[in-house]
Parts: sequence; structure tokens; C-alpha cells
Amino acid sequence: MSQHLVCLPFAGSHLDPFRAARAVWESSVAGLRSTSITYAGHGNRIGAEPLPSIVAMAHDALEKVLTDRAARDITEPVTLLGYSMGALVAYELSQLLEDFGVPQIGLLAMACTPPARIHGTGLQLDSDADLLSHCEQYGLIDAATFTDGVLRALLLPALRNDILAVDRYPGAARGQRRLQPGTSVTTFNGRADRTVEDIAEWYELTDRRGDEYTYDAGHFFLTECADALIGDVSDTLTRLSERTHV
Repeated sequence: MSQHLVCLPFAGSHLDPFRAARAVWESSVAGLRSTSITYAGHGNRIGAEPLPSIVAMAHDALEKVLTDRAARDITEPVTLLGYSMGALVAYELSQLLEDFGVPQIGLLAMACTPPARIHGTGLQLDSDADLLSHCEQYGLIDAATFTDGVLRALLLPALRNDILAVDRYPGAARGQRRLQPGTSVTTFNGRADRTVEDIAEWYELTDRRGDEYTYDAGHFFLTECADALIGDVSDTLTRLSERTHV
């Protein structure tokens, strides 16, 4: 027995940022099967209305996970991997999976402040310029990429929706709930990332602490340190799989 890896991407993601990595993980971790979530209003679901809250995204992801497990006859325990906004969605999804009796073994939280430490700022992103200016702190997104009006109209609504969903997440009210017993938490962070704080508080949500990985990069160490990250995740997933054989 191995595990079912469910990947939840960062805000504004339209292509699966884990596609190449998932292929490596599935080939290197015995028995691993994976699912990557596409949020409503993103990628091949761009015609759907973006969901306005992290909780709504988690409910939507739950439907995908349950459908995928049934269609592919997956019975292995779930490991959730969430990047930035995706880690908040993963946290909420973990609660829902527990309610549905789906066993879980791990949560990999990447580039994300712990849920209880998310405090809304009343962020306003009325113009595209405001949105792109706000996103400069994360890197990767460059305003020069969005000079084309058609591209802005196509891609920025989902990004704006996601950034606001994070800002409006009621962390104080929802972020104290502990994970399913036995769910190991592993964190991944960029040393130069100033958008993430109090990373160690992720471990307060679990009775089984995993490792903490830090990279010489900013918020998007997923691209800056791809080889190291893929290797570290492979090691983490292998250790989790070994637990399922005990």
C-alpha cells in the first residue's frame, strides 16, 4: 500500500504546476497515485465562475477527490500537498475528508502562513494595476507579461479572486482545528520569502511532526529550486509510504 497524493496549486494557477513533478514522484515512490486540482475559473475550467472563498474551493476540491478515488478505485490514504493559497485549501479539505471518513497520512504545506495566522487586511484590488502591484511581492508575476488586454481579461479575474479569497479567510475562527490524528505535517519555505510568517505553527495542528525544508529562494522556490524540492518531496512521500506498511 502507498498513498494518494492530492496537489493544490497556488493562486491564479491555470496550468498544473506539479505536472512534471508528479510524474517523477509517481515513478520514484512505489504505488503512489496522484490527483492535481484545478480550481473553478482556472485552466480547463476557465468558463466556470471562480469560487470566492477558501472554504468553497475546498468543497469543490472534495468533489474532485472523491470522484477520482471512486473512478480509479483508489483506497490508499491521502497526502495533501498545497502551495501558497493551496495550503489553506488543503487544510480545509483535510477537515472535509475526515468528515467523509477518508484516511489521511500527510499534509505538505508550502510557502504558506499557518491558517490561524491569516488575518484579513481589507485588501482592495479594484484595478489591474493594483492587483499586479500587490503580486510583485511574490515574484514570478511580472506586470510586463500582462500588457495585452485580452490576456488580462482572460487570466487576471481568477488571480484577483484568489488573492482576495486568501485575504478574507477567517483564520482566527477556522485555523485552530487540528488535523486527523496521525497526519504528518511537513513544511517547505523560501528563506527570502517575506510573505510567509510563523511557519512553525503548522506543527501545532498535528500530533505527528514532519521535517521543515528551507530553500535559498523567495516565494516561488517551486521554480527557483525545482530539483531540490522534487527530491525532498520524494523523500517525504517515501517515508510516508513506509508508514502504511507498518
